Amino acid sequence: MVYHSPVTGRYITIDVDGYEYKVFYLHNGTGQPLICQHTAGCHNHQWRGLLEDEEITKEYNVIAYDLPRHGKSDPPLNTEWWKDAAQVCASGTWDLMAPQSPEMDRWLTWHYYTQGSETFKGDLHFYSVDHDMRDELKNIDGRRCPVVMMTGTYDYLTPPEVTENTARQIKGGVYIEMEDIGHFPMSENHELFR
Repeated sequence: MVYHSPVTGRYITIDVDGYEYKVFYLHNGTGQPLICQHTAGCHNHQWRGLLEDEEITKEYNVIAYDLPRHGKSDPPLNTEWWKDAAQVCASGTWDLMAPQSPEMDRWLTWHYYTQGSETFKGDLHFYSVDHDMRDELKNIDGRRCPVVMMTGTYDYLTPPEVTENTARQIKGGVYIEMEDIGHFPMSENHELFR
């Protein structure tokens, strides 16, 4: 028996600040767009559960993209990107997951990170240094475009109290603590995450 997933993938070319990016995304569903970004060093496959969740996709058009240099998205096509390549081991991801999450999902999440570990160090630098927007939070209006920040109780990289404090600084920002889950909720335990 053969079953075709309703999830489809496409490429889009985007020009940002003179850099040309060929970005890959998966999508499925109808209704309001729900944009899903993977975690550092990984790719859109983390969202596989949500992308195939019929209850979710009947209300939302789930769109999960790969950041440049991740998954099937290319590095900038008009630069010598290979001169900046770095490698970091993905073994630390195991401790970022809730211990009660399903074992197979935890192993799959670990596997995703072994596939993208060469970008992990750069991602961490981007999120914590290059893209530090703490001074700009007051300028974000979550009433015009909803901002929902979610953190798992087992996430020690982004502790719940830090996420809650960040959401409070955004006009109309919403904070949700996800109980009994870690840093990778969409892949480590989809059933609990949904």
